[in-house]
Amino acid sequence: MLDKDEANDLIAGLERASQRSRPYVVFGLVAIVAGFVILAVYLNYQRQAAEDLRRAAEQRAAEQTVKVADLTATLTNARLVAREAHPPERAAEQWERLSRLLQLASGDVRALGDSVNAEVAEAASVKAGVAPVASPTATPSARATADAVPAPAAPPPVVRLFVHIADESQRPAAQALASGWAGREIDGIPVVVPGIQLARSDPENTLRCTKAPACARLVRVSGWVNASLASPQLRPIDVSRLYVKSRGIRPGSYELWFAPGEIAPARGVSAK
Repeated sequence: MLDKDEANDLIAGLERASQRSRPYVVFGLVAIVAGFVILAVYLNYQRQAAEDLRRAAEQRAAEQTVKVADLTATLTNARLVAREAHPPERAAEQWERLSRLLQLASGDVRALGDSVNAEVAEAASVKAGVAPVASPTATPSARATADAVPAPAAPPPVVRLFVHIADESQRPAAQALASGWAGREIDGIPVVVPGIQLARSDPENTLRCTKAPACARLVRVSGWVNASLASPQLRPIDVSRLYVKSRGIRPGSYELWFAPGEIAPARGVSAK
């Protein structure tokens, strides 16, 4: 057995060993806590990076959706323009102008003969020392006469509402609205509805203008259209900057895009 002095020496040795190892224990605990903090920061960074990637993918998908919708609208307008390229009244007008040009062409042949005769007579007079005399039968050139023909008058303004639906179940309500719109006027300008097309739509109900002259009346037209709707309400959007170089869009054209869902005409407009 240990005597009292040996026991005291042993206790003192243990205390000294404990004091020497205490800094290492503290350092170990600090290292463990720091490791947990670093791990938490790293995991949070990874989650943030994944969230940024998801948002970027959603943004790209939304941009692609808008591009597809714009391309669909462009193709729709192109088909409608091809359908309306030569309406009957324009065909009659072009035929009348062509008849005038044919008459002018026949007059040009006579004018050419008179001009040749006048030049021959003038040459003979100069050779004989006699002042030339203008031919009484001389006629103005066909080009000058053609320039005098008045150009056809510009067609009267029209508001064209091109309707796009996202589902066939929306067609009866859209047809009821189109029947109510056609033949009416907006500030004295007649309204026509060329047709209703089933097309992939944006997830938002919009009324778009594609040319600056039409966009000048966008708010007025959208208010007039929305007055016929109980729901949804179409948000006016100016997309004319996307169609600056487009030449096939008819004047006064507006695109109505209905997102999936019920189309409820206002009271007094029945969906048959």
